[in-house]
Amino acid sequence: MLTVELAEDLSDPSWKPEWRPDYLPVQPRGGFAEMTSDDFTFLCFKVRLFLRTERERVRLRVVELPAVDFALMLRFLQRQVAEEGSGTAEASLNDFAVHARETGDGIVTLSFARHEGEYEMTRDELSELVRGVGRAALGLMCEAHPELRANPYLRSLGL
Repeated sequence: MLTVELAEDLSDPSWKPEWRPDYLPVQPRGGFAEMTSDDFTFLCFKVRLFLRTERERVRLRVVELPAVDFALMLRFLQRQVAEEGSGTAEASLNDFAVHARETGDGIVTLSFARHEGEYEMTRDELSELVRGVGRAALGLMCEAHPELRANPYLRSLGL
């Protein structure tokens, strides 16, 4: 089964313990509870992605990908597969994309931009992948800044 691992992009200062939302370019800015969807989708908490199977662990070549943006991409893709049988989800900041298509036998094939492999899974496994990425994204961010647990936007996502 495929899993996606998230790791902090250490070139992004928002992962550092001393970082605060008032460092963001939009002013005036409050604290962690006032951070918005735009902050999480475009500006903060960028990650590196690793694909893991029983046989391999591969780092995807993607830059400038916020953790929340990736979690929402996968959620959108899951909805497209359920409604249309296939779909593509694109990142908000760059040309990174994830593609999925369901075959007649109920298997979903997932592929990632800039990576040659394809990964097959059931719809249930896709659902677990989406939930796992959401939990990982929220977990990493709250580990770096526990105050984010009180953020209304993050709470509304149900990650």
